[in-house]
Amino acid sequence: MISEDAKALMNYIKALINDEQLGVLPEKFAEDDEFQELDQAMREIRDFSLALGNGNLSHDIYGSGIVVKSMESFQKQFKYFAAKAYDIIPQGLSISDKRSFDFSDIFDSMNQQIEHSIKKFTESCENFEMIFRNIPDATVIISMEDRKVIAVNQTFLEITGLSEEEVIDQHVNILQLGMSDTEFNDAYDEFEQRKYYKNIETTYKNKLNEEFFWNISLKIITIGGAECMLTVIRDVTAIKELEKKLRESEERHRLLIDNAGDIISTVNLKGEFTYISPSVEKITGYTVDEVMNHYLEINYFLPDALKVMKKTLEIINRMVKSGQHFNSVQFEQQQFHKDGTPIFTDTIMSGIYDEQNQFKEILGVTRDITEKVKLRDEIIKLSETDKLTQLYNRYKLDDALEREFKRSKRTQSPFAVILLDIDHFKQVNDIFGHQAGDVILKEMADVFKKSIRATDIVGRWGGEEFIFILPETNEDGAMLLAEKIRMRISTTHFSHPQKITGSLGVSVYRGDRAIGTIISRADQALYAAKHNGRNKVRMI
Repeated sequence: MISEDAKALMNYIKALINDEQLGVLPEKFAEDDEFQELDQAMREIRDFSLALGNGNLSHDIYGSGIVVKSMESFQKQFKYFAAKAYDIIPQGLSISDKRSFDFSDIFDSMNQQIEHSIKKFTESCENFEMIFRNIPDATVIISMEDRKVIAVNQTFLEITGLSEEEVIDQHVNILQLGMSDTEFNDAYDEFEQRKYYKNIETTYKNKLNEEFFWNISLKIITIGGAECMLTVIRDVTAIKELEKKLRESEERHRLLIDNAGDIISTVNLKGEFTYISPSVEKITGYTVDEVMNHYLEINYFLPDALKVMKKTLEIINRMVKSGQHFNSVQFEQQQFHKDGTPIFTDTIMSGIYDEQNQFKEILGVTRDITEKVKLRDEIIKLSETDKLTQLYNRYKLDDALEREFKRSKRTQSPFAVILLDIDHFKQVNDIFGHQAGDVILKEMADVFKKSIRATDIVGRWGGEEFIFILPETNEDGAMLLAEKIRMRISTTHFSHPQKITGSLGVSVYRGDRAIGTIISRADQALYAAKHNGRNKVRMI
């Protein structure tokens, strides 16, 4: 059995540890100096624990010994944590004391912040997936580690006739990108070293045995910390077919040359014809006599071409008089057939010298290149034009923006940009199908062409988003045109559905240092238009 004094001491210590109200130290022990020192240390530990429980880190603890020193160390570490925790509290969290507060506030705020970040991340992923799905070029993402397909977009599936189930998580060789396994492995090994690969030309046959010409570009990207290969496949079948026609046209021209189909002429230093071959009538419709003796009266050469030839003749005269040989001169020009049809010719002028190396005359060989020019113009148009809408594509638009930006920067003249996004276009594709969506895009392009001025430029920026570039246009002019476009869209009867609306964001040049700043403002304005109910025009 323990003594009454020991029981009293035990009750005091239990109250010191467990009870809110502190008991009275038994009188017998209150007179003991060593016990008073121990009592003081326990009271310090008790007071410190109570202060810490209330979130108060400013309470000082006094005493010696391993427990007190450990609590002092814990207090310092917790103060540091509290300071760091306070620094990361969002601005909107209301806390009365910077260093004394309920830490649940911090964790609640952190939880809100994490939930907000997760929401934003989810939205970003959804936006990325939407953009990826609607990229006009076929696009594939492949894991660098195991060479398996991670993702493909809709364009790739449409061209190849494959389904997602047939390609996702399959080895890249299943895609049969127009290369043998050996060719692909060699290209892959080189790609791993260079981290990019541009303009790989291949041919591809899809499930329907349709042949395509592809131009493939590869680049390393990082997704979730893992390296992946971004593969962008451009369908250049139409360009290749035009190139084939161009080669065939050139071959035909070479055959004509061999058979004297070109116009052969000689000219003296005064610029007078001394000879012209009969083929001139076949190419231009004019007789030899009309060209040799009346070329000025019949406007055989256009004014600009006459100026060039006059200047060239002056240079040739100076060189001949100084005893110099002149190199061949080549130039293209537009002329008109006798029936009024425009034609294009390519002429090579060179010197005719006798056995003593003395200049005699100028020899001209003129070839009809009308078809070549038309094909060349078609190739240029194809490279600058969106295949579906026949509006300018992103490549041409970037060039036009850069030129207009430099011009405005140089002359301080205004220009404006309008970004337009078709409202609820995803629902059109989901309800009516992608073919119906394509028809809507084509019809929308016709609306745009009828709405803008001759000096304005419109093109497909990507997916269902379009951009208008407006030279010499201030804020008022840009807003008027944007509202005109919005109204025309909302009043137009489309195929399926008949009613479509668009949201527009307007931005003008304000002495900006980069074109990206102007585009960014237009994008923000477009977001504001959509956020405020769609079918709106906004400017920032």
